[in-house]
Amino acid sequence: MLILVALAMVISTNAGASNLSGKVTDVLDGGTITLLSLNKSIKVRLLAVAPPEKKQPYAELARKHLAELLLGKYVVVRYTGLGEGHYLNGRVLLDQVDMGAQMVRDGVAWYDVSYENDLAETERQLYAECEKAARNEKRGLWQENDPQPPWVFRKIEEQNAKAGVAPETNYKRLTVSSGGNALSSEGLLNGYSVPSIPLTRLVPTNDDGHWARVKLRSANGSIMVPADGVQSSARMPMGEDHFGDFETYMVRTNSTAYVVMSSRIPLVWNTSESALLDATMEGFIAGLRSDYKQAGANYSCEATPRKNNYDRDVYVFTFKGRQWNLTGCAIPGTVRIYTRWTDQHTREVHLFATFSFDGKEDPGARKFFQSLSIPIPD
Repeated sequence: MLILVALAMVISTNAGASNLSGKVTDVLDGGTITLLSLNKSIKVRLLAVAPPEKKQPYAELARKHLAELLLGKYVVVRYTGLGEGHYLNGRVLLDQVDMGAQMVRDGVAWYDVSYENDLAETERQLYAECEKAARNEKRGLWQENDPQPPWVFRKIEEQNAKAGVAPETNYKRLTVSSGGNALSSEGLLNGYSVPSIPLTRLVPTNDDGHWARVKLRSANGSIMVPADGVQSSARMPMGEDHFGDFETYMVRTNSTAYVVMSSRIPLVWNTSESALLDATMEGFIAGLRSDYKQAGANYSCEATPRKNNYDRDVYVFTFKGRQWNLTGCAIPGTVRIYTRWTDQHTREVHLFATFSFDGKEDPGARKFFQSLSIPIPD
């Protein structure tokens, strides 16, 4: 009774009547976490998510995958109430991404339709589409021809127990095919590409004396850059039948190159903003390497996320951003990438980069980054 009273106090004192926030301190299985909120430890079950039972194939894989996604992270739980065993049932959100849908999309859990009345219509569609996509791509447990749902497994176990039949113990382990059925959010972004930046063909066109503002693909957003650069646009594949629209601006002074890449991309993957930031950076570096390879040269680069006193991410209003230092690259420089949701189906991604051809710090680079203007949303 005291535990329930304490739980009720934690719930009632968090933001809203149906939201609970806290840090994930433990992952018990592929659908259950322990949350620390206001110094109270609360067990939460992901709503409408059915991971394999403990004795089923992929059960431990599902637990480890959920731990990789959530352990040590701060999340928001949109709960529907207390379930069996005094667990809190709810949708767990990390950076506005539904982690239950993520588990289903990554092929380590089923969508449990018995909870569909606790979901909104858009959420039911999302979970169903995630399971369909995972099945079609043969991700995780869907590599099996007919994986057994946990509710069927439990029923058979109960029947076997009554009949005195020994349980099955010879289970298969997950293998990743040569097609690359990676489970991580980053794995879902393997097909994500960004326009290549032709640094090898970028010649000095500005003596750094005249600057102008370049508009972003964001409402009234802009950034100051040296004038007389090259502006272009491109459509890049974001998965089957989906494309992202990119606009780029490139210019080089005598010693420094400036790159602005502004885009809107469809929500093809149910992935976190952090994974999207990393994937954008990987695609950007891959584009640089491709440009140098075409020019008959090699481009080596080890991009290092910048660390500060708290973490490696920064926030600008509703944008989440990250900075990489290119000190370990053939041409040193700095890259900053910002992303945010524009609506339920679209994200903005903006990349800003400077490259120092003489290896020296350019005051113009600081001016460039500090001139970013993103109006406060209404």
